[in-house]
Amino acid sequence: MTATSEKEIQCRIVKYLKKKGWVVTRSAASNGGAADLCAEKNGITIYIEVKRPGGTLGFWQARWLSNKRKEGYRAEVVFSVQDFLKKFWDLME
Repeated sequence: MTATSEKEIQCRIVKYLKKKGWVVTRSAASNGGAADLCAEKNGITIYIEVKRPGGTLGFWQARWLSNKRKEGYRAEVVFSVQDFLKKFWDLME
């Protein structure tokens, strides 16, 4: 079954990351645009903003992700578990 809500997608991504040994932190609801998820493993930190299929980033979310990329982090918006895997597959081994 395909996850369709942001909460479902986020839960499946968190479960996958934890299974792969990542430490995952979820951001608070009022977070000034911060990504939904922060995951760390072996000195690597990634930021993941989860949107339902067809969802869009808000201004502050886009700005926050852009700033993290400028700082050298992997920071992406994903619309499904499959999209997450496509964008971060190189780090999942």
